Amino acid sequence: DYEAVTRGQGHTLYLRSAGDGSWQTDACSGSHAGQPSFAEVAFFGAGTVVPPSPPTDYTALMIGGAVVIAVAIIAFLLVLRGQSRGPSTLNTTSP
Repeated sequence: DYEAVTRGQGHTLYLRSAGDGSWQTDACSGSHAGQPSFAEVAFFGAGTVVPPSPPTDYTALMIGGAVVIAVAIIAFLLVLRGQSRGPSTLNTTSP
């Protein structure tokens, strides 16, 4: 029942204990978009302003995924190459 706001938009969060050491928020707890109202500031205080989080950088994940795919393709091609050779024609004899 709760939707977070768009990145960079002000938001007022009220967290409550979930009982297992974690915290949760939802519309029922009073969290809302925008700055705290005058009544909220008067009752709770100014609160803490948290700097916006930077966008997530997935570059390392993408490079790692590309490497895994490349290794899988090379292994697959090597298996195909080994199967296409057929049986060995080299005959050896023991003395």
